[in-house]
Amino acid sequence: MVRAATPGAADKLVKYLKALFNWAIANDHATFNPASGVTKINKSPGFHSWSEAELEKFRKGYPVGTTARLAFELMVNLGVRRSDLVKLGWKNIIEGRIEFVPEKGSGRYAQSLSLPVTEELQDALAAIRHEAPTFLITDYGKAFTSNGFGNKMRQWCDDAGLPDCSSHGIRKASATILAEAGATEHQLMAIFGWSDSKMAQHYTKAAQSKRIIDAGFERRKSYVARRNVPLSPADDLSGAKQGEKHAKTTSGDRNGGPGGTRTPNQAVMSRRL
Repeated sequence: MVRAATPGAADKLVKYLKALFNWAIANDHATFNPASGVTKINKSPGFHSWSEAELEKFRKGYPVGTTARLAFELMVNLGVRRSDLVKLGWKNIIEGRIEFVPEKGSGRYAQSLSLPVTEELQDALAAIRHEAPTFLITDYGKAFTSNGFGNKMRQWCDDAGLPDCSSHGIRKASATILAEAGATEHQLMAIFGWSDSKMAQHYTKAAQSKRIIDAGFERRKSYVARRNVPLSPADDLSGAKQGEKHAKTTSGDRNGGPGGTRTPNQAVMSRRL
């Protein structure tokens, strides 16, 4: 067997072997799964997730009415993979929603997604001036292939001064935005078509951590503000009077109590004792 060239490829190979041996065990061709329990070796964070500033920079570079902007709004607002994006068209709009079966996991138990058309996406769709089967078409009037769209998106990002950004990074940004808006794990799973909660937990935990940190700093801000509240003039005057009273009392005690009636000799004897 050829060794996988990258950590990501190695992890994917283990995933396939695990599925193969699970099938073999179920059909009495094997008694154990040697790939079970193998930990992942790929520690890369993956594709760069677009920041809010990068999202706005792309919007400024490509106004509504351009193919680039339409593709962008479809990905940001629907969170779709490019393999699904290039197939979407007017046929997928049903009762004001975009419905489709994701290509990934489109097997026997595949589930259809039904996503709302946001205001931003509606504006982008309204600017379409063609009647092709798909929303996105090439300069030659044909539908994009998944790889072809990936190359075109790479060009759009480079031209906009966003060399670190990609189409998959928009999907990550979409999940981040929803999680920070308060979307739950199950809501994210439903929107992005995830079959387990692992990916959803990644985004909800990150969003929750951010909210906890912000709440902590708000507490600090309130605490510092309370400590730095200046005394009122009345408080200053009261403090000064208390200081004068204390000084007089102390002076009187050293000279024999109220009025300081002790003689110098009595005061000296008192200090010696």
